[in-house]
Amino acid sequence: MGGINKVTDNIVFVEFKTKEDLIDYYRAADLFVLPTREDIWGLVVNEAMAAGTPVITTTNCGAGMEILKNGDGGRIVPPEDTDSLASAMQEMLNDAELARQNEYAIKSAQVYTIENMAKQIAEVIRNIC
Repeated sequence: MGGINKVTDNIVFVEFKTKEDLIDYYRAADLFVLPTREDIWGLVVNEAMAAGTPVITTTNCGAGMEILKNGDGGRIVPPEDTDSLASAMQEMLNDAELARQNEYAIKSAQVYTIENMAKQIAEVIRNIC
């Protein structure tokens, strides 16, 4: 999967990855965690879900708030609440229904394609004109 820049204990930093390489990383993961303090959208949520990887993010992530419904495809926690984050991670990793979460993640991400967003923008423009 590419070169490693740095290893510190159990954390591995990898160099830049292409979109194709990222898909392999998302699919290899049991869970994708974006503990953002603020993110207008957070495209990585879409990318992880499109690969079938359940997501945990915060209430300050636009994509998380729009796409995820607690219990389906991932979890949403308050920003900077490490106890809630840890609890959600444990819950998701121990969830016997994780395969169902993967299916939901893929279906949810398919709604948020570039083509669908372009159609929605075109419809807004039509309604304005």
